[in-house]
Amino acid sequence: MARIRQKVRKDRFESLTEAASTYPSYRSGLQSPGRKGVPMGRPIGAARVSKRLPLPDDPLPSNFRPTQKDENPWVFGRGVRNFATAWRALIVAATLLLAGTPAQAEDPPPRSLLREIAANGSRFEEEFQKYTYRQRFFFSELGGRGATAGIYREVRDILFTPAGERTEELVNRPVNTLKRMRLTEEDFRDIREVQPFVLTKDNAWNYQFTYKGRETLGETSCYVYRMKPKQVLDGQRLLDGLIWVSVEGHQMVRVMGKPLPQIYRNGVENLFPNFTTVYAQVDGEFWFPVKTVADDVLPFSSGVQRVKYTIDYENYKRFSVESTITFDKEGP
Repeated sequence: MARIRQKVRKDRFESLTEAASTYPSYRSGLQSPGRKGVPMGRPIGAARVSKRLPLPDDPLPSNFRPTQKDENPWVFGRGVRNFATAWRALIVAATLLLAGTPAQAEDPPPRSLLREIAANGSRFEEEFQKYTYRQRFFFSELGGRGATAGIYREVRDILFTPAGERTEELVNRPVNTLKRMRLTEEDFRDIREVQPFVLTKDNAWNYQFTYKGRETLGETSCYVYRMKPKQVLDGQRLLDGLIWVSVEGHQMVRVMGKPLPQIYRNGVENLFPNFTTVYAQVDGEFWFPVKTVADDVLPFSSGVQRVKYTIDYENYKRFSVESTITFDKEGP
């Protein structure tokens, strides 16, 4: 997404610029640094006052006269609170000890699992090319208070010609009221290649993987991998993010990340948001992409811009040369 070059006021989203470069799933709230030497959370110029309670070995003041409450001056005040805290911690520790220790961290799967995932992805890609479907793309740019400032909407049918060649067909004319943003060739390429991501034998060599553990999505147990490109060559569109792969069947269940590269060239900034794509079983075997969502802040030099979009994949139908598949036309 490229920013239309115009004078744009830096709005209230400017403070979110730093957050735009991290993924929603492991985004952490970072505090802005305070003035040098002054920690956050303490007013500038405020003096730190520390009042230490007397320890049992400290001599008592010469003018000390104990009352009934002060016969043991180390029992009251912070001493009591520290003792109560320590006692509660001891009880919790004993409870955990009786309940058993946590399980050891799971060992990563063998490296051969990635080769099997890629092989399954290649088989899926071949099968996916035999399906027709309808794809709805809805993009919106948001103003300073979160209100929609402009939209882009299109519907495409992925079909086959009578000769059996796969093709795309726009359903009606796209609606475009965008004021600050311009969708680029890379955006539409990402819709075809990156958002419905599949790890295959042809693209697996581009990435390095780190195993993150297991997670259950709905009723599906998944392996989770962090993946990032080894390098990005000119003309490539790659993914930097996380993938969830089913333990049973070794197929893609969820993808989350950011398309790369972010493009800065000849004074033009072409930036791309974090997205999440979810998959579901079609025809009882392969998992197909069913929805992509994005809601992110893009840090343009002229000011940050929040964008949102959804991609819906509908009406999957397997094509054969003996059948003809058509979709109903959209209303005006």
